[in-house]
Amino acid sequence: MSSKHKKTTSAWSHFLKNVAHYGDILAIPMFMIGIVYFHLLEGKTILEIIIFVFLILGFIADIMFTLLHFFILPGSV
Repeated sequence: MSSKHKKTTSAWSHFLKNVAHYGDILAIPMFMIGIVYFHLLEGKTILEIIIFVFLILGFIADIMFTLLHFFILPGSV
């Protein structure tokens, strides 16, 4: 196997191992958009309140996992 092919395979393998973390980064602004949308709704139903709470919890958890992966434990995965 050539050196170039090994580097390409290694880079692709690294990307596949970390694709969930890249997805987490993309999800953070989506959580924020959802939070703003549900915050601005007037006369929320119980279901909308539940969704709003889960959006806030997901937003916080996603930020924590992203910080953990990229800054606190960068070499562990």
